[in-house]
Amino acid sequence: MSGRLAGFLSSLKGKITLWFVVSIAALMIIFSGMILFSVRLWMIQARDTDMIQLSTHMITRLQNQTTLTPTSTLYPSVLTSLEAETIESKFLVWVLAPDTSILFESEPARLSGLGSRIRKPQSGDLPMFVPVPGMNRNFKSLYYPFTFPALDQESHRLTGWIVTIADNRDVTEFINNLTRVLIGMIIIGVIIALAFSIIIADLSLRPLTDIIRTAQSITISHLDTRIPDYRDDEEVRMLAQTLNHLLERLQGSFDQIRQFTADASHELLTPLTIIKGELELALSRDRDSVYYKTSLTNALTQTNQLIHVTQTLLKISRDEISEEQVEKEAVDLKIIFSVLVGQLNYLAAQKSIQISNQLSDPLPLVLTNENLIHTLFINLLDNAVKYSPAGSTVCIRNVYKPAFGGLSIEIADEGPGIPVIERNNIFRRFYRIEKSRSKDTGGSGLGLSLVSKIIQLLGLTVDIRSNRPKGTIFTVTFPDSHLIQGQS
Repeated sequence: MSGRLAGFLSSLKGKITLWFVVSIAALMIIFSGMILFSVRLWMIQARDTDMIQLSTHMITRLQNQTTLTPTSTLYPSVLTSLEAETIESKFLVWVLAPDTSILFESEPARLSGLGSRIRKPQSGDLPMFVPVPGMNRNFKSLYYPFTFPALDQESHRLTGWIVTIADNRDVTEFINNLTRVLIGMIIIGVIIALAFSIIIADLSLRPLTDIIRTAQSITISHLDTRIPDYRDDEEVRMLAQTLNHLLERLQGSFDQIRQFTADASHELLTPLTIIKGELELALSRDRDSVYYKTSLTNALTQTNQLIHVTQTLLKISRDEISEEQVEKEAVDLKIIFSVLVGQLNYLAAQKSIQISNQLSDPLPLVLTNENLIHTLFINLLDNAVKYSPAGSTVCIRNVYKPAFGGLSIEIADEGPGIPVIERNNIFRRFYRIEKSRSKDTGGSGLGLSLVSKIIQLLGLTVDIRSNRPKGTIFTVTFPDSHLIQGQS
């Protein structure tokens, strides 16, 4: 039980409930204290006012006593009027002579036996409230002075006192009863506040509970799930938006990882296939040392290409480079295509496809990144070989017209062609025109996606058109700003 309570109080719902109940209890205690203080003060002040009023009424009665000497007594008529004034009073009343002898005491005063506790006040000029000697704080006395003519040798006015004692035990008892009532109300109020606070906390935190439930249901395979928007709660809406932005960034990171994995698998496959072909040819029969050296050199070249491709893919997948950040150098496209044709001849020979390098002179140098250009054209040539029928030709040619936009490289195949409606889609990742075609050729729909990314990164353009009577022509154009004056 204690463990469950501790767990509840450690939760946000428990803390909200606790703070709400403590706040309500504190407010009720403060309010109850103010009520008790105000009621007691009001009752005591009302009691004091009644004592003063009784004293002034008795002074009016005493005006009929025209003279008083130290040895005098009150007139019987005055005593009768005083008795009538105090008979229904709740106070104990005495009338003291100047020498503090008792001239009158009410019936309740005689029965109380407190007359012996009456003392002459130190000052007789003003009314004063003083404690009753030997009694607790519930008893309060009022000494109210009064004067009337005195017949003595000096003709001085004499001062006597009306002493009124109030028993405030009923006030104390009332306050005690009120305190018990207020304590009961506080307990009931705390219980009600506890119930309401649990309900309020549950309603307030329900959106958070929904957010937690939604977040727990999100897995790596369902990162596209989003938390609903809570328009009625500003704070919860901001939290949901923040988490959704986090999920978007997380999904983007996972997409980059998947893209890198897919791109790497795609781009490493061709060099590995070439290396495999070189080694198989070298091991197919005994050869001289020169041939083995050539095969190992080709394998090393492809291995270096693998390293460059991997580094490039890493940079692209992390979005670490832009067109301005790409390292550019003067590149001879004739050398690039000579290497590419040599690398792909093994794959083309398996389908009896001829790769025709028809690049003509003169051909200007281009200012670009050699590794990216190699990746760009090896993907286009690899696609052309994959989708061309056996015995066909893949042609590489150039069109150099400075007045019309620079240098264009065309790669033409004799494959099934690409419908016009599909030409804007083939550069999307994993997009394949026909699944059966990709299944037959082993395509993954990633090569042209990487081509599109490199085209954007290098500031080039790519165009697709039909190759009459059949096939497709991919045209990559280098703008004039990428060309270097001179010939390769």
